[in-house]
Amino acid sequence: MTQTELNLTTVLGMILRGEKLDFSILPSGTSLEEILKCAKKNSVLHLLYNTIVSNADECFDDSEFIMYEISSAKKEANQSFAWSEFEICAEENGVDILMLKGIYLKNFYPNPELREMCDIDILYKPEQAKKLEKVFVSLGYKKCKSTTCHDGWFNSENGVTFEAHHILNSEEENSLCFYGDLRKRAVAVEGKKHIFHMTNEDMYIHLLLHMRSHLRTGSASLRQLADLYIMKINNTNYNEKTDGYLKELGLERFADSLEQLIVLLFENNSALIKNSELSALADFIFGNLTFGQFSNIQAQAAYRSGGSKLRAVLLQIFPKPEKIYKSYPFFARYRYLLPFGYIYRLMQSFGIRKNNKKKKLTVLNGVTADAALQGEKIAEFLDKYGI
Repeated sequence: MTQTELNLTTVLGMILRGEKLDFSILPSGTSLEEILKCAKKNSVLHLLYNTIVSNADECFDDSEFIMYEISSAKKEANQSFAWSEFEICAEENGVDILMLKGIYLKNFYPNPELREMCDIDILYKPEQAKKLEKVFVSLGYKKCKSTTCHDGWFNSENGVTFEAHHILNSEEENSLCFYGDLRKRAVAVEGKKHIFHMTNEDMYIHLLLHMRSHLRTGSASLRQLADLYIMKINNTNYNEKTDGYLKELGLERFADSLEQLIVLLFENNSALIKNSELSALADFIFGNLTFGQFSNIQAQAAYRSGGSKLRAVLLQIFPKPEKIYKSYPFFARYRYLLPFGYIYRLMQSFGIRKNNKKKKLTVLNGVTADAALQGEKIAEFLDKYGI
C-alpha cells in the first residue's frame, strides 16, 4: 500500500468511529487533496469529502471534487426518498421485503448519508413477484434487467435502481445451508409488519460471502471493508451458531484474515506495514478497486482452461455442476435434473445481451499460456487466505 492509501484509511477510520478528525497524526507534509483523489479512486469520496473539507485549514475548490460530491449527494437524497416511498407502498400492499446491504447498513454509520449505494438491494418472496411488480409500477419504475437471481427496476425520474432478489446464493452450493432459512431468522423493522432486516450475525456472514465472491472474480472494494469494520465497532456479538455457519461455509480462515486486516487498516496501519501477509491482502484489495482489474479476470479464466481458448468456451457453456447450482438454485435442490440445467445454460449462451457477449469475447481473447501462469499465482494467493 502507498502512504496515501494508508493516510486514507487512517482518516476513514476516524470518520467511521465518529471521532473528530485529528490531522496531526498524519505524516508531516500530508496532502489532503491527494487523500481525496485516492478516496475517489476507491469509490469512498462521498464518505470523506464534506467531513474533511469542514475540518481542514486547506481550501478545496477543485471543480471535479465538487461536482462529484454534488452528484453523490443528489443520488443519496433520491435513494433515501425512493426507499421511504417504496417502504410505505410495500407495507400497504403486504409485500414482505428483506433489506440487504447498504439500505440497512446505513443505520450503523455515524451519519446514514455517509454510506453511498450503487442501487437499493432487497429480497422478496418469489410467490409475491406479481404483488411486488404492481408496487414498482405504481411508483413509476420499469423493469430494466433480469438475471436468474434478481430483477432490476429503474425510475428515470429520480435515477434510482432497485435490485429485487428472489433468492440469495454465492459461489458455494453449500451456502444454501445459510441462506435457506434466512427469512425465518429476519427481524421486522419497528412499527412494520412486512419490512425486515437481517440479524447482525447474519449480516456479518452475508458480507463475508459477498466479499469473498467478489475477490474470487478479481474485484474488491474499500467500502466492503468499511461495512465490516462498522459492524465490528457497533459491538456485534457473534454466537455459536455464527461460528457453525462460518465452519460449514468454509469461511473461518477468510473471516479471521479480514478481521485482523480491518482492525490494523483503520486503527493501526503502521502495524499493518510490518505484517507482510496482511499487507499483501490489502495490496490485492486496493489494486483491484471496486470493479476489478480486467487482466485478473482474464488470467483466472485462462488458468481454469489451462490456456486453451476452446476449453474456455466449453467451460463457459458447460461449467462444473457447482456453477449450475449457483446460477440456477432450482437444480441444486433437484440434482437429478442437472442435464436439463446444461441444456438451459446452452440455450442462454445464444441469447446473452450484446454487451455481455463483447465482454466474454474480450475475456476469451486474453486466454493465453502466459495469462494462465498469472492466474495460477492468483489462485494460490486466494487459497492462502481462505478465499
